[in-house]
Amino acid sequence: MITIMAEVAFLSLLPFCCYLSKLSLTFGVSRSLTDSFGTNKFEERYMKNLILAAAVCCFVPTLASAQETAPDGTDAFGIEPYVGVLGGYHTFDKDSEFGSPRGGSMNGALISGIAGVNIPLGPVFVGAEGNASKGFNDIDWEYGVRGRIGARAGESGMVFASAGYQWVNGKRAYSDQKDWVYGVGVEVGPKDIGLGGVTGNSGIRIRLQMETYDFDSLRPMGGVVFHF
Repeated sequence: MITIMAEVAFLSLLPFCCYLSKLSLTFGVSRSLTDSFGTNKFEERYMKNLILAAAVCCFVPTLASAQETAPDGTDAFGIEPYVGVLGGYHTFDKDSEFGSPRGGSMNGALISGIAGVNIPLGPVFVGAEGNASKGFNDIDWEYGVRGRIGARAGESGMVFASAGYQWVNGKRAYSDQKDWVYGVGVEVGPKDIGLGGVTGNSGIRIRLQMETYDFDSLRPMGGVVFHF
């Protein structure tokens, strides 16, 4: 739609410029220019102006079209909400704030639900995300919030870094704690894994990420994210 509007607007300027040029000839403006530069030079300047106007008409709609969509076919600028389901494992160091009350390190599997929003800014994006995770073994629940920043990669993927705050509820003698969490990750879209003909730009992406709680743990997670 933006491209069509740009083409109509700029193409409509071309005959208008021609009309002004002819009008100037009628009122004798061309005579002074002819006296100063010569007839040939005036005609050359007139043709150059027409060529420049035509080039602008072709170039500007191309820019508008390039900014309409991001590499994955979604809007280059806007708001992109999403939800997802991840699974993984969280293991802590023995010298972490959770300690070692049972003679070992705190650890456990996780099933996590996430919800967030991306704000695409052309080839990059920023966003915020919340999570609630059910733990097993030594972990009861985890939940937290993160800010994300990253870049779009390939046809429908992205790479990102995150930072936020995480609450961890322990069990089996492990305490409840909260601290900063940091991570990096990647999301791979359908086109990047050869499923473009099956899912198109539906927004289904596979996410793989690695996080650390206060640099005292490793928290690898993977799953599916649904972008709207």
